[in-house]
Amino acid sequence: SYSFCTLLVIMMKVNLLVLCAALLVGFLLSSVDVKGFNWLVFHPERPHYSADDFLTASSDKLFEGWYYKIASEDQQFAIIPGAYHSKHESYTFIMFVTSEYSLEYRYPLSKYVTPDLRGTAIPGQFHVEIDGNIFNRDRVQLNLESSSLHSIQPTILEDTFQQPKDFGDITAEFNFSGMDEGFPVSFGFLGAMGYYGWLPMLECYHGILAMNFNVSGWVKIRDSPKKVIENYSGYLEKDWGTNFPQTWIWLQASSFKDSPKTSLTLALARLPIIGDSVLTKFGFLGGFYHKGELHQFGTYTWATVDELLINDTHPLRTIKISVSNFFGTKKLIVSASVPLDAYKLKSKDSPYPLLMVPSQSGRMLPQLIEWVNATIDITFIDGNEISSLSSTPATVECHSPDGNMDYMKDMFS
Repeated sequence: SYSFCTLLVIMMKVNLLVLCAALLVGFLLSSVDVKGFNWLVFHPERPHYSADDFLTASSDKLFEGWYYKIASEDQQFAIIPGAYHSKHESYTFIMFVTSEYSLEYRYPLSKYVTPDLRGTAIPGQFHVEIDGNIFNRDRVQLNLESSSLHSIQPTILEDTFQQPKDFGDITAEFNFSGMDEGFPVSFGFLGAMGYYGWLPMLECYHGILAMNFNVSGWVKIRDSPKKVIENYSGYLEKDWGTNFPQTWIWLQASSFKDSPKTSLTLALARLPIIGDSVLTKFGFLGGFYHKGELHQFGTYTWATVDELLINDTHPLRTIKISVSNFFGTKKLIVSASVPLDAYKLKSKDSPYPLLMVPSQSGRMLPQLIEWVNATIDITFIDGNEISSLSSTPATVECHSPDGNMDYMKDMFS
C-alpha cells in the first residue's frame, strides 16, 4: 500500500542519515578515547538488558548472550550464558558445548544478575551471574546441575541412552590472563559492528570482546576425574538484539600449533536491515590477530570478499573464503571442511550436537550445527610477507533454514 511504501522510504532515509552522521562524527572525534563514556553503545561487553528489561520488554523477542571458547589441540569447549524473552517463553540459560554434545540449562529470569558496572575503572569489564554461575572478563565459574538441564543434543542421547541422573552435573573454574581488548571501539567504528552499530533497528548486534588469551583452571564432568586446564587458548564474543540472521557462515580458530597467539574470526551473513523480508543486505566481518596486531576486514572497512566457494562432495562440505582490504595490500584466504551430512540431515536425525538459537517463531530451538572439530587452513598476505598456518581443532558454522547455501554463494561470488 501507499502508506507502507512511504514508511519504508522514510525508514531507509533515517538509516542513511544515521550512517552519514556516524561517519562524520566518527571522523571528527576519531582520536577521542570512548572508554570513559558510559553509553552502552561504546561497551558491547556489558549487559544491555537486565532481568527486568526482559520481563517488561515491549518487543516480541529479545536476547543477549556471551560466547566463551576454550580450546587446546585436542579439546574444545564453548560456554554460552545469556537470557531470552518472547511472547512464548522468557528465561535465562547456560549452554555447555563439546564435540560430542550440547547441553542447555534453563533458569527463571530472577536468577539472572547483572550488576551495573558503569563508572568502573576497569576497561571492558562486565559481570553476569546465573544461579550462582559466574561469567566475566577474568573467569568463568560453573556449578551446573542436572536438575536445571532442559535440552540434550543430539537427541539420540536422550532417545537411545539411559542417561544417569547426574548426566548434566558439571563443575569448572576457568581463569583468564593476557586478554586483548578485541575489536577497538571508537565514535565511528563501534567494534565489530563498525558504523552499522549506530543503526537503531537492526535485529542482531555483535561484539568481539577478545581474540586470544590464556586459560587455566579445571573442569569436572559428571563422575570423571577433575581435568586440569593449562595453556589453553580463549576467545570471547557476544550477540544481542531480537533475532539471529537467517543465513550465515562463521569460522573461528585459535589453536595454531606454531603460533599460539594467533586467532581468526570470519563471518559472512545475510543482514536484516528492516525485518528479514523487507530489506536485507549481505555483509561480512573478520579479524586476524597475528604477531600482536589485529588485522580487520569487513563491509564497514570497505574490504571485499574476492571469493566464496562451497563445494558439497560426499562426505565433506568444503568452504573457501578469500577477502582483501580496501587497498589490496592485505589478503586473507581461509579454507575448512565439515561433514556434509551434518547439514543435510534433519535436526531430529542428526548425530551431531545442535545449539539452541533464537528462531523466527519466537522460540529458542536446536537449529544450529556448530562443528568444533574442524581444521582451518589460512594464508595471510601482508605486502610481501606470506604466512601459512593451520588450526586444529577449529569451529565452523554454516547455517541456513534449509541447509541450502545458494543465497550466500550468489551474494558473495
